[in-house]
Amino acid sequence: ALVDGTVTTPVAAVGITNVGAEAVLRVYDASGTLIASLKTDTSTAASDFVGIVSPTPIKRFEFDFVSGLGFGGDDLLFTEIATPDCTPPMITAPAGITTSTDSGTCGAVVTYAVSATDDVAVASLSSGPASGSTFTKGTTTVTVTATDTSGNTATKTFAVIVNDHEPPTLTAPPNVTTGTDAGTATATVNPGSASASDNCAGVTLAAARSDGQPLSAAYPL
Repeated sequence: ALVDGTVTTPVAAVGITNVGAEAVLRVYDASGTLIASLKTDTSTAASDFVGIVSPTPIKRFEFDFVSGLGFGGDDLLFTEIATPDCTPPMITAPAGITTSTDSGTCGAVVTYAVSATDDVAVASLSSGPASGSTFTKGTTTVTVTATDTSGNTATKTFAVIVNDHEPPTLTAPPNVTTGTDAGTATATVNPGSASASDNCAGVTLAAARSDGQPLSAAYPL
């Protein structure tokens, strides 16, 4: 006689009590491949427990016993031992993001998409800094965390790089037209001061004459 059972959720072990007969227990994985088998004989007492613990989830089992030995299939008790979920979620996130600063600011609003899958169910998914945040110039690491309903946690990181390609705004003094100083072929001139602003801090300002002389030196004709 053959007792055949399909396991709704793959399990780690199948056990049988009330054997007391010559029989063979076979377990199969989800593809129908035989994982292992265990043989009992008539010396196995009715209260004994026999079973198979498998490293591969068991999807189906068979208990093939010899009939007419004083016991029937109704005497069997099948025990399914649930497989503990030790597999963390799988996170999908960008490999990295590179962008430029938004006009007039030293950062950029960056949006991105992340997701997670799990062999059971994903309980939570978070990331920080969050999508839609303003990322300052430079490199910022985003950390994504996913937790499943069994408490397994996975993390994944990616970099957001914000480059500043916006040039400074320069304000120069007006042109100066003047005459030479008395008795010389040069003129003493105050050229004035220039100013500059930029979307990011740290702008530097420098001025130079075409003849290589200091700005305060007399200017030739």
